[in-house]
Amino acid sequence: ERKEKFEKMHHQLITNVENDINNWETNHKNKDNLTEEEIMEKDDLTNRLAVLKELYKSFDEPGMILDCVVFNDGNEWKAVIDIDGSGDLRNSTVLSNYNVKYQYLKFGNDDQLNFSINIYDEGETLSIVTVAGSHGTHVAAIASAYYPDKPEQNGVAPGAQIVTLKIGDTRLGSMETGAGLTRAAICLSKLKCDLANMSYGEGSFKANVGSFCDLLRDKVVNETGTIFVSSAGNNGPALTTSGSPGGTTDGVISVGAYVASGMMEAEYSLLEKVPERPYTWSSRGPTEDGDVGVTIYAPGGAITSVPPYTLSSSQLMNGTSMSSPNCCGCLALIVSALKANGIPFTPYRIIKAIQRTSKNINNPMNVGLIQVENAYNDLVNFKDDKSQDISFKIEITECNNDRGIYIRDIVNANKTTQYTINVKPTFMKTEDKILNQQRLEFEDKIALISTVGWVRCPKYLLLNNGGRSFSVQVNPTNLDSGFHFTEILAYNTESEANPLFKIPITVIKPENKIDDSTLDYYYNNLKFGSGDIKRIFLNTPKNANIIEVILKSKSRDTNARFTLHSIQLLKQKCYKTYENEFAFSLNSTSLDETQEQKFVKCYPIVPNTIIELCLAQFWSSLGDSNVSLEVHFHSILVNNSPYGDIVLKESDFIDNLEISAPLRKEGLNLSCSLNTLTRNIKPSEELITAMKSRDVLPDSKQILQLVLTYEFKLSDSSSVTIRFPSLNNYIYDAAHEGLFINIYDANKKVVAYRDIFPKSEKLSKGEYTVKLQILSKSIELLERI
Repeated sequence: ERKEKFEKMHHQLITNVENDINNWETNHKNKDNLTEEEIMEKDDLTNRLAVLKELYKSFDEPGMILDCVVFNDGNEWKAVIDIDGSGDLRNSTVLSNYNVKYQYLKFGNDDQLNFSINIYDEGETLSIVTVAGSHGTHVAAIASAYYPDKPEQNGVAPGAQIVTLKIGDTRLGSMETGAGLTRAAICLSKLKCDLANMSYGEGSFKANVGSFCDLLRDKVVNETGTIFVSSAGNNGPALTTSGSPGGTTDGVISVGAYVASGMMEAEYSLLEKVPERPYTWSSRGPTEDGDVGVTIYAPGGAITSVPPYTLSSSQLMNGTSMSSPNCCGCLALIVSALKANGIPFTPYRIIKAIQRTSKNINNPMNVGLIQVENAYNDLVNFKDDKSQDISFKIEITECNNDRGIYIRDIVNANKTTQYTINVKPTFMKTEDKILNQQRLEFEDKIALISTVGWVRCPKYLLLNNGGRSFSVQVNPTNLDSGFHFTEILAYNTESEANPLFKIPITVIKPENKIDDSTLDYYYNNLKFGSGDIKRIFLNTPKNANIIEVILKSKSRDTNARFTLHSIQLLKQKCYKTYENEFAFSLNSTSLDETQEQKFVKCYPIVPNTIIELCLAQFWSSLGDSNVSLEVHFHSILVNNSPYGDIVLKESDFIDNLEISAPLRKEGLNLSCSLNTLTRNIKPSEELITAMKSRDVLPDSKQILQLVLTYEFKLSDSSSVTIRFPSLNNYIYDAAHEGLFINIYDANKKVVAYRDIFPKSEKLSKGEYTVKLQILSKSIELLERI
């Protein structure tokens, strides 16, 4: 609206000047006898027109500019916002912190955007808080929307009290930041909420580590006792795609997305029902360190409330962002009943109960669908079993203390290996006297059960607070190629609430053998129905750096929607590093009836590493499909580099390029371009200071900030990407508490905001300043950076 108002006003100004110029021309037809004053008048009009046209063309919407007054009335800090820009505050609403009086206003009737305020640091900081999108409102409504007059619109646990903690940064399009996450965890610890839902997450390089994950696991869950529920991620259907923190952090309930029969009619209006199952895109385990990755499934779609600014009362959304609050709402019902009946509970007890009583959905990793009534009855039945309040930390010595055994390399998939399992109980943090007594009293007689013949384990184990170690033997040599999952189940012989803990074991066995030189693979008559998934695992040949995939459909007249998802895992790398995903449609004929329709893709791969080729017919794509698949490996090396990129340093000179194709003959179309200039810039300033009151951790440690200043100059307009390689792409597994980047022009105007993910920005010619803020509780870490 502001832009429209500007353009309307500016257009009138331009029109007025053009009329003035026309009038001047009419009054000065004889230009031979112009006075100096008349010439200056014409020049002034011409320059005014040029400036107005340039301003009209280069208008930059700055957003709202609000006058704000913050004051203390003797009891509390308050604020007044000049919403209409009149400067007259006499009739304006005086606002308190939202958690004091729950006040909120809207910026205007046109935008219908609500906001509230928070005041920090003795009036130094006024935070005007509004939503970064419709996602959060939708999530909250799934969990606990309450419509007394329209109960059919209620959430799972209508009327549950909600505390909103904003972690998405509006400047970044709602992307979460380390600072936002850390502040939310600090608030959770202070408020001691019964439950928390987090419908956010990203891929991580390493599971169960990082400043935020440590804070979540050790303080929010284990010390405060908050039941923390989080989305598993929407990055399936390939394996090992569960995100952080939901799928990777001990003590957090990771929720996958399930589509039930009733949802297909009521929400998606399908022509016919298809089998119930997890959504095609729901992330799968195991995690890179062998944990299951998904705790439970819950319905992953809903039509419910969205914010007023959308000018809609409801919207259909689907994702694990929706299944997570559904699960959280289910747990709110359970917790409410437990509280009403005076039955104590802990996060660990809740996790065991929902897993033990879940509905079997034939999931290959034994993850079930949440069942509220069964879980509650289970909690009532075993309310006196103290072992249910204990979590068990699993570490595999030979796997860098991973939480499970995950064999995904061709060597270990073809030999017998013995592993050392370390099990140690983790108790809820409480007073030292009580905690020590719990530790002293704990001693369980455990029966260990392997459910498959290719895994051997001891029969019995006596486990106390000191923990125990034992050996497990895994022999996958006789397994068929493909995905294999099992668990060693630990049963408390003196309890019926079992299993007490599980040790997950995953084996990925490729089709080809060690030193197999096969380059071409053919799969015919692959049968698919709605939601069906087929996984092919191949160990990529030595020197292979390109894969070619060809898909064809047979006996199908209508389009079927498919996903091809391939992943290679490397140590200390996020699964997204070597991930490729393509969505496409297949039928039996192309537009040209003489040609067979096919889907062809070529993309880079890593040699001598197992690749998963996951092919899925989308869950809502109706009808059966018959598909043929071809896989061809290629290798094109440039100066013996398998990836083909050439980096020239300032002093380098290339007199020739050596191109080779070691696997087979290849046809090449060569081209070369210098398209990226990389410059390393040292900081011109560095400063470490303490943050403010919002950034004090539950253990009373103050978070510090390191601000590094960088300066650069552009001689021409360019697309610029600011990178900090050792810090980029780390958020949940980062050792620090946060990172943020501001880019300023020569006038100190912020022209861009950036976070952990590098992104290009179109910048004009000129001088620029970059300020990098790194947050950490450790001054030693900041000094090393």
